[in-house]
Amino acid sequence: GGGTPIVHRITDIVEEDGTLYFLTKGDNNPFPDSYYHPLKGVPESCVVGTPVLRIPKVGWISIYVRDLF
Repeated sequence: GGGTPIVHRITDIVEEDGTLYFLTKGDNNPFPDSYYHPLKGVPESCVVGTPVLRIPKVGWISIYVRDLF
């Protein structure tokens, strides 16, 4: 939707009418995401990149800075 990009783990992939949808879940969230459609997930057109590196806890920096403003 044009907001702040987030990285969540893909838990399942659904294909419908030739379009891929990704069911996602944040590592610290108890339930799967329901931003778009709770059963289909995030459409492939909303994917803007693929993580290539994992640095544990680095996301806390952006949360801290965002809370300052």
